[in-house]
Amino acid sequence: MVLKNSVWCMWAGDLNGDGVVNSSDNTLLNVDFKISTTLLGTYAISDLNMDGTVNSTDVVNIDNSSKQIARSPVSYFDFSGE
Repeated sequence: MVLKNSVWCMWAGDLNGDGVVNSSDNTLLNVDFKISTTLLGTYAISDLNMDGTVNSTDVVNIDNSSKQIARSPVSYFDFSGE
């Protein structure tokens, strides 16, 4: 997390929840980017700016985060219930 203008912000792009933004996250985003028309209006974890579609803006967001070697301070949580 980083502090910007008195607001704590998290790095965008840790799509697989492993604590780091890297090429495996970019691969997940690319899959959704290719089928973004079918994702329109649904929640997609790869919609990083939450504008309702996976597009080039999301690609820029994940690219910027990966260049910063962004690491998430949030612990990985397994939502599968297993």
